[in-house]
Amino acid sequence: MTLLVGAFSLTDTPPETALCDALAAALSRHPDDVPLTYRDSRVFLAKVDIDAYRHHALISDNDGVVSMLAGDAILTHHSGDPVSKKERHRTADLTHLHRAWRSHADSEPWSLARGTFAAMQYHQERGTLRLVTDALGVRPLYVVKQEGVVIVASALRILEAAIPLTMDLGGIVEELLYGYPLADRTAYAGVRCLNPAEILDITVDGERRQQWFDWEAITPLDPVPDSYPEQIHAAFLAAVGRRAGEDRMARAFLSGGLDSRCIVTALSALKIAVRTHTFAWENSLDRLLSAQYADALGIDHQGRSSPEGLTGEEIPMLVRTLLDTEPEEQPAPDRPNLIWSGDGGSVGCGHVYLTPEIVEASRRNDLPGIITGWRKRHPASLPRKAFTDPFWQRIASWPEQGLLRTLTEISPRSNDRRFYLFLLFNDQRRHLTYHHEHIDRVRLEFLLPFFDPDFLRLWAALPMDAALGHRYYHRWLDCFPSVIKEIPWQDYSFAGHLPCPLPLPEEGRLQWAQGDASRDRAFRRKDLEKAARLMAMKPFPTSLFRKNRLRIAQVLTRWGIRDYRYLFRMTDTISRYWQRCEGRMEGPE
Repeated sequence: MTLLVGAFSLTDTPPETALCDALAAALSRHPDDVPLTYRDSRVFLAKVDIDAYRHHALISDNDGVVSMLAGDAILTHHSGDPVSKKERHRTADLTHLHRAWRSHADSEPWSLARGTFAAMQYHQERGTLRLVTDALGVRPLYVVKQEGVVIVASALRILEAAIPLTMDLGGIVEELLYGYPLADRTAYAGVRCLNPAEILDITVDGERRQQWFDWEAITPLDPVPDSYPEQIHAAFLAAVGRRAGEDRMARAFLSGGLDSRCIVTALSALKIAVRTHTFAWENSLDRLLSAQYADALGIDHQGRSSPEGLTGEEIPMLVRTLLDTEPEEQPAPDRPNLIWSGDGGSVGCGHVYLTPEIVEASRRNDLPGIITGWRKRHPASLPRKAFTDPFWQRIASWPEQGLLRTLTEISPRSNDRRFYLFLLFNDQRRHLTYHHEHIDRVRLEFLLPFFDPDFLRLWAALPMDAALGHRYYHRWLDCFPSVIKEIPWQDYSFAGHLPCPLPLPEEGRLQWAQGDASRDRAFRRKDLEKAARLMAMKPFPTSLFRKNRLRIAQVLTRWGIRDYRYLFRMTDTISRYWQRCEGRMEGPE
């Protein structure tokens, strides 16, 4: 399964046909996708699969016991589990989980899961709908209750298309400032995104929440064994191996950084042929270094230039288009709709965004100090003068309140890990949200070994002082073949992390470089288009924005006198939610 949707009635009346039809119609926008459905007097379930894994993930018994999965659970060995790679696939895994669901309702079988996935299970006799997310909740499930029906979807756009929604101003403010709503909040009131490793059982009598994996319970290492880098490396090779399965030919993204390099090197060590792909600006270090490393490793590589000023919303479809234009004479990957990606490495292993000041504040349990330290590195604020006074009064205090509330809910065994777990539960959990929103169009599944819980838990157990700034990451590199350190890589030395010991090519442009004129012009043009779109809105959201102030900012930016593009990005986001919700809003509370 790639996309899931469901409706569970809390009354004696089945979910309305119109609702079920709307959910099924919104499930996929691809013309070739036909949803498979299950329906009885209590529940409606539907799924679409792009067949990336070559094995189905839907089991439906005649007596109303159903299991369906998006992504791949990747179970570790269990009683009766075939041990060969040939026999380990997601249908076999789901069969094990389904049999356990038939006979009992505990969470133990899910503790075997190592993949990124979202699951729905239904048991007619018990009258229970079960929802499950992976260890970090990277594969989302959204849940909302409306008019006696619990509605579930694996993409927020499905709910947007199928049911009326109301703005959650707290979630929207967090999205504006941090790039994502915090904890289980979303941009819509009453719509929650399931937490990491959450099991939610829904019946007419209420809900029961469990966690099948507890990140906060990980015991800190003291001292760290000398052999720990080798333990980490063994866990990484296992994470790559269990995702590779029988594959002998694969595709992978390769950038100018370390994370994707580690994956490609591991695949080569496992004797898996790999073709790498880079999509980046012309003369960027991503293009230059990835080509150099692929050549050093002796693997086939394709580097493609991406247009200047490309936004995050435009990149996925461009990647899909470029992958589809591979030369026909090249051997096809064993599973063409799967591609390896290094997402998760920089935060989970490199400890990006963490600083000694933040760790020390965490150690003192000084939550305001954590927030102060984070804002020094990531300053962001709401544009006060753009908002009307009533609207500003509603949202002004929420940035601090929302952060404090979210940090308070995290209780690790060692306080110095609090912000590290905050980043895993929020930044990393929402990291691929856009991809999963548009997976029906992009039609690619990512293989993500950096999110493997057996691997990531080893990093979560490290003392923060030893791991900050890519320090332990560099120790881990010593476990790879020496070629991994023979080609320079892009680093985070600008943020105080360990630098690459090799000189970077002088002609290359750094991935995070500021002030590139051509890129800046492209982004400026798009931001001014957002401003023009907002000013032309009918009706204009006068309850939210001061139109005269926005018009002045638009003119000053167009003439190059001042730069108010940040303002246009924020107001564009709010106005799109306002239009979609027809002005309905709640919170913050």
